Amino acid sequence: MSHVLVISIMGDEEVLPPGLFDGAPEGQTDRDWIARRLTQAGLERQLTLDYVDISLGDALPAVADYDGVVMGGSIHNVNEQRPWQLRGIEWLLKWRDTRRPFFGICGGHQLAVVALGGRVEVMAPGPNATTERIDLSDAGRAHVLFEGCASSPRVHLGHYDHVVSKPVGSTVLASFENIVMALDLNDDWYTVQFHPEANANLMRLGWGEELELVNGMYDDEDHDGRRIIANFFTSTGLANTQETQ
Repeated sequence: MSHVLVISIMGDEEVLPPGLFDGAPEGQTDRDWIARRLTQAGLERQLTLDYVDISLGDALPAVADYDGVVMGGSIHNVNEQRPWQLRGIEWLLKWRDTRRPFFGICGGHQLAVVALGGRVEVMAPGPNATTERIDLSDAGRAHVLFEGCASSPRVHLGHYDHVVSKPVGSTVLASFENIVMALDLNDDWYTVQFHPEANANLMRLGWGEELELVNGMYDDEDHDGRRIIANFFTSTGLANTQETQ
């Protein structure tokens, strides 16, 4: 059984509205949402998930304790250089040395990119808060992360910032309107700008009162997120089989 660490960087108490996901049937944390996807894919019995929230002060464990890592999204800009963000980058570089699997989602995607020498900036046109079809590159169409997905996967977008310079040697797997949507950072490190862990309800809750201000609109129909998350775990050997329920 694989031992996986789910790292939350959602937001510190200074910025994150309290009780944002209270009462959500999907759960309140990144760990809950990843566990839900694993259950949907029939993989939950093959993995144990630990959870830390470094944006709320939790300490990061020793890298030797885990087989894989998932880092979730954030309401913070990665360039704020908050102490917990800097600790997260330092820890990711240690994790990189283990050559073990990593999956970064939204803010986790951006933090990993910066850790490996890339660059992230605020999107000049404003945020994306919608369900869209993304465009796979040639590499993306042949990549294990998108195996079994639609030719133009449907995903939930929710971000103010985007990658403007990818790490040297990395490969763009998907994009949307010239925004990098997925990267292969090598050594079983895959990152996505979108939210495969979340359904429409979680996306709406995450925006809270801002949803109307950013003209947010999410499709209730399920998307390709479950498959993408399952593909990460199975393709990297963290899980052995995938059973659609």
